[in-house]
Amino acid sequence: YFTKGGNNLYFGSYHFNGYTIIDTDTLSALKHININFDKGLAEQDNVHLHEIDEYQYIIEPPFVCEQYVYLVFCEKGRSKYGIYNTVTRDSKTDAYNSLMPIIGSGETYFIGHLADYDIYQKMVNLGFNKGSELMEETLKKQGDVLVFYHFK
Repeated sequence: YFTKGGNNLYFGSYHFNGYTIIDTDTLSALKHININFDKGLAEQDNVHLHEIDEYQYIIEPPFVCEQYVYLVFCEKGRSKYGIYNTVTRDSKTDAYNSLMPIIGSGETYFIGHLADYDIYQKMVNLGFNKGSELMEETLKKQGDVLVFYHFK
């Protein structure tokens, strides 16, 4: 439900079309950021479990890095993710602008996680930037790799 970035906490929930910024210095200062889903779950008050895939909703709280917001949300029963306003649409043919699943953020970067060499190799074959030899060897030995996405 919460992530942290800079002096702020970020709250997000599946029944909430957006996220809330909580300033940790004052704790009473809240700012709601609305996400304009075409068919948001938050506007509904009587949805049965078998209907939930028909709606859009946030799956995880956002990660924030400067003015960039990484979101994971559900749309038509599938997870969609990426930088808000340029959200990745799970392309099966182009991985050039793809991100590994984001697990954290710093002041000027997002932290991605990669733990499978076969997935990495498929992504490289579709245009994802190739990593170092050390990274590839670590993945081949079933090791985990952190990928830092820095912003200028």
